[in-house]
Amino acid sequence: YRGLGLYGDDRIRTGDNGFSIYRYLDDASSIKILKNSDVQIQGRVDTRNIVKQVEVNNGVLNFNIDKQDISDFTIVTPTSIATVKGTDFWLICDGPEGDKFFGVEGDVEIKNIESGSIVILKENSVVLSNSSGSILVENMSSQELDQIEDLNEETGDYEDIDIDSGSDDNIIEETDE
Repeated sequence: YRGLGLYGDDRIRTGDNGFSIYRYLDDASSIKILKNSDVQIQGRVDTRNIVKQVEVNNGVLNFNIDKQDISDFTIVTPTSIATVKGTDFWLICDGPEGDKFFGVEGDVEIKNIESGSIVILKENSVVLSNSSGSILVENMSSQELDQIEDLNEETGDYEDIDIDSGSDDNIIEETDE
């Protein structure tokens, strides 16, 4: 569904052939949600800016987040909490098993919920966070770079989708394939 409005507490689930991309109306931040993902959108308007939080139950997502002026953009999984000021990164969330974050640009603070340990995801690095409390940062391997390239190719056709601005009540516009 092209140009569908989303609101706080809306949920997006994609199936085996599913794909969705949405953008926030107060900036150019966009999120791509690949197949077999389950995401809940949280958002509230604060002086014409949207305080953004995404709860990822599982799936593969690309976050391209503009610099946030008022508050951080927060991503919550069953294992981790990622705090974003403005960056581009991928997340593979394996439900309660753990998360794998791939840094493309900028910095992301990632906290493991079980241990409370915090690390910084940077460009060309990978953070592994699991439910037992372990969290570690590694340099991105050539196989992981190839994996990111494949994911980018998979979603490349949707890069230039034009989304209408829609109603002022919406916090988000979504395009679904």
